[in-house]
Amino acid sequence: ESGFFYKEGGYVITCKRVLLGKKGEVLPVRVTLENGESFRAKVIGISKESDIVAVKIEHRGHELLPIGNRENLKPGFALKLFGFAGNDKNIADIIPCTVLSPMEKWKDQPTSRLALDASQEYRGGPIVDGRGLVMGIFLSSKTGSARSLEAGAINTFLKQF
Repeated sequence: ESGFFYKEGGYVITCKRVLLGKKGEVLPVRVTLENGESFRAKVIGISKESDIVAVKIEHRGHELLPIGNRENLKPGFALKLFGFAGNDKNIADIIPCTVLSPMEKWKDQPTSRLALDASQEYRGGPIVDGRGLVMGIFLSSKTGSARSLEAGAINTFLKQF
């Protein structure tokens, strides 16, 4: 599973399914950085509406990714998914993708449909435009088509903190 820093002080966003057990209980969470450093994470917020969670770790000096604006998403818009491949290795990867449909409801969440084929290890990873703005969070992929939680839902969730 992947995620990204959105705020100074070790604040990370990822998918909530990363930390929920089969009965909906919150499981212990660790954040492992690209360099292999691992930190225990404190859950600071879980969305009731969308598959998103915010956690905090004790770490400084990380790159922040600002959240973009959903109005900038149009069909054909080129994006990139950032994530970590492989459960046994923490290997950073970038996968190009294209917006197919910028706003569609999927599992009662506001999502974008993307031309993208990525494994579930990327779930929670940021989908970023050419300016470095997060336009979504990777949720799921099925044979060439993927879903990302759109930027408006991310911004709405973060206003709670």
